[in-house]
Amino acid sequence: GVFIAPIPGDMLMAVEEDAQVVVNINDIPAACSATTYHYLPISNKKGRTACAFDYTTNATATVMSVSPQSGSGGNTLTIDGSGFAATVDGNEVTLSGILCPVTSASTTQLQCRVPIISAGSHIVSVRVPEKGYSTSCEGCSAPPLVFNST
Repeated sequence: GVFIAPIPGDMLMAVEEDAQVVVNINDIPAACSATTYHYLPISNKKGRTACAFDYTTNATATVMSVSPQSGSGGNTLTIDGSGFAATVDGNEVTLSGILCPVTSASTTQLQCRVPIISAGSHIVSVRVPEKGYSTSCEGCSAPPLVFNST
């Protein structure tokens, strides 16, 4: 009989002199075909086009503070920082993975309506789809990026 099974991935790899890497940004594979500033086409020693990923901190949103530090479902959570999208639809805020619908947005401040969530500490996460997940300010005196549900 014939035995049919999936082919292991290592058997599908080709030998290549140049380094081969796959870049994933927020679990999305990067590609050279994009025309945005994130992807810079370069030529390798064989004259073929290769990809280089350009990460810049000024292209990444930064969260400086979250207020209030505690509350309950229905409250408005205000997030101050920089690099946010100026539209409500251009930002995504989650509290420990649970969507906090954005109700107001500017490039320096977001507001979202806290969903009904379990009591306890919840990590605040901001994602600007065109830029990825935000970073926290380094060395600043911002309170922890946690919302305590009561």
